[in-house]
Amino acid sequence: MPWSLVRSRGSPAGRTTVWIPFGATISSASVSVDAASVQDGNQDFYGGSGCSVQADWYASSNWPLTSTEWNLWGAGNAVAPQDLTGKTPGWYSFTLANLTNIPVGAGAYAGLKWSVPCEPMIQSPGNLYNEFTFYSFDNGPSTKPYLSITYSQPAVQHVITSAPAGRSLTVDGAPCIAPCTFQWTAGTQHTIATTTPQAGGTGTQYLFANWSDGGAISHSITASSSSATYTANFTTQYYLTTAASPPAGGTISPASACYNSGAVVSVSATTNAGYQFSGFTGDLSGTTTPQNLTMNAPKSVTANFTGSTVQHVITSVPAGRSLTVDGAPCTSPCTFQWTAGTQHTIATTSPQSGGTGIQYVFVSWSDGGAISHSITASSSPATYTANFTTQYYLTTAASPSAGGTISPASSWRNSGSVVSVSATANSGYVFSGFSGGLTGTTTPQNLTMNAPKSVTANFTGSTVQHVITSVPAGRSLTVDGAPCTAPCTFQWTPGTNHTIATTTPQAGGTGTQYVFASWSDGGALSHSITASSSPATYTASFTTQYYLTTAASPAAGGTISPASGWRNSGVVVAVSAAANSGYVFSGFTGDLSGTTTPQNLTMNAPKSVTANFTVSTVQHVITTAPAGLSLTVDGAPCTAPCTFQWTPGTNHTIATTFKQPPYYFSYWSDNGALAHSVTAQSSPTTHTASFFNDALQALRTCLGSSSSTCTLAAGTHTVTATSEKIQALLSKLAS
Repeated sequence: MPWSLVRSRGSPAGRTTVWIPFGATISSASVSVDAASVQDGNQDFYGGSGCSVQADWYASSNWPLTSTEWNLWGAGNAVAPQDLTGKTPGWYSFTLANLTNIPVGAGAYAGLKWSVPCEPMIQSPGNLYNEFTFYSFDNGPSTKPYLSITYSQPAVQHVITSAPAGRSLTVDGAPCIAPCTFQWTAGTQHTIATTTPQAGGTGTQYLFANWSDGGAISHSITASSSSATYTANFTTQYYLTTAASPPAGGTISPASACYNSGAVVSVSATTNAGYQFSGFTGDLSGTTTPQNLTMNAPKSVTANFTGSTVQHVITSVPAGRSLTVDGAPCTSPCTFQWTAGTQHTIATTSPQSGGTGIQYVFVSWSDGGAISHSITASSSPATYTANFTTQYYLTTAASPSAGGTISPASSWRNSGSVVSVSATANSGYVFSGFSGGLTGTTTPQNLTMNAPKSVTANFTGSTVQHVITSVPAGRSLTVDGAPCTAPCTFQWTPGTNHTIATTTPQAGGTGTQYVFASWSDGGALSHSITASSSPATYTASFTTQYYLTTAASPAAGGTISPASGWRNSGVVVAVSAAANSGYVFSGFTGDLSGTTTPQNLTMNAPKSVTANFTVSTVQHVITTAPAGLSLTVDGAPCTAPCTFQWTPGTNHTIATTFKQPPYYFSYWSDNGALAHSVTAQSSPTTHTASFFNDALQALRTCLGSSSSTCTLAAGTHTVTATSEKIQALLSKLAS
């Protein structure tokens, strides 16, 4: 890495020194002097130990210098920066320019010196440095010599590792797993550290012992000029797990702990009263105690003890309650045979349900323990009892709920407790008596809770007429879940709550339906109302809709708009018809008539409109030359000429027979085959089948002629064929 060093004079003697490591390459160096101060006029030469004077100069005794003297003292006499790039250790002299121009007198003087180097010197352990020194010779405080040297040096490999390998380290604050290799520049500072303890596999850990350089667990090091290794040494430890089974049977020594790898541990077992040692299990065995165990891996040893069992009863008052013993459920009383000193957990839950309206609430265990707690089996029979309080449910209600209140509210009550029950009527109601667990109109009354009880306070009051109806009338409604057809009349007690609802849409006659719009009180489709103290009416308003059915006939002939759908009563619908290509609109039928399109239709009832379309036909003549010969058209026979009215674009089959003596088929006017398909045109069209008469004679004449064109009675037909093919045709005709 490159270094740039600038040092100024550090003492009145004018000495400036920098240190450069051996092995470094100097890339540039320079030395310069700024000025000299007035001295006493005595000539001095100042040098350092082991260094000789290279040059000096003198100045005028005047200070500050006159302009003339300053010019003489100018740049020609100043020390120019000197290039030391690439110089090796040794002495170098530099010539001062214009020394003859320096005024000499009994006054001031100045001097300078530099060396490369003056002497080698040790800067820190293991690192040899070059000393570069510059001196000025006037001892004046204003002299400002400067020495600047830039150098670089190669990186050196440093390995930071651990024993054993694989431990977690940090180098300059960054974590790594040993070994970690770095390339560092000699002389740079770095921090190496680790942590302790460090976990290995299960039951294994590593304790930091020391660094190979004797440093603290986290400390700074200086990169050396040669390869170096720093090792963090760890001690491997294994965990020894010891246990006694059962814990009440005795003890095992030592307790569970970590031990250095290779340590020998003495393990012993000691029995408690009423138990005997039955042997080690795990990484030791047998009944010998103590035994030695070498810690060359994580180890586990259990000291086992046996003893006689004692009856323990876990029960409840009242009996039959649900308990859990050591996590297993049982219904009291529960009997167990336990070894004295063993630990067990007894527990229950609260409340516990009895029959309907009965529950049991936990009060305490006979030993004063929590609802779930641990006990130690004793050496003599013992009983542990969970005590419960029986509770019965008191259900209270007011009927109707708007009529008044009953006190207290429904709740659980301890068995045998006496509850005071009272009724209070609301305005407009009177208390008419208790029913259930109490009777009569006396209030309050006492009720003893010796079983689940239910008491209802009954109230009566005057009723008010409420009408639930619809517009239009006759719609289906539900009131308090019961269906009715509007209008529906009820006598309700003021303050009672009721639910009114309807459905949407609702069917009327064919093509008629009713769509819900709103309730007169602004409520939702189904909502709750409170009976008022004066007659009231709630109305469900519906919108009447009629079905408009539209159709095109035939469907291919065109379209009708709009499509079929529901329309509100009284709306006016514009109905239009559009013919498809090849068709013409021939008029509406149904609830509209005539050929005017569009037309308005008022929806005051279910309506149906059909748009009718017809197609225009074109005359097609199928004939023969000569006329009067037999044809078939679309499979039906006819005698030419045959006239048809066809829809443009439709397909038809025309055909004839080859021999109709004395005529023989020659060709169709459209050059089709003897039987072929034609497409109806949009303008009148004729298809003609041409025939020859006396074809045999005509062909024979052609055979004797050199011309290939024969004029026959049926017209002119060009024959291009060899004699052999014509002879073959004659043979066919003759047959």
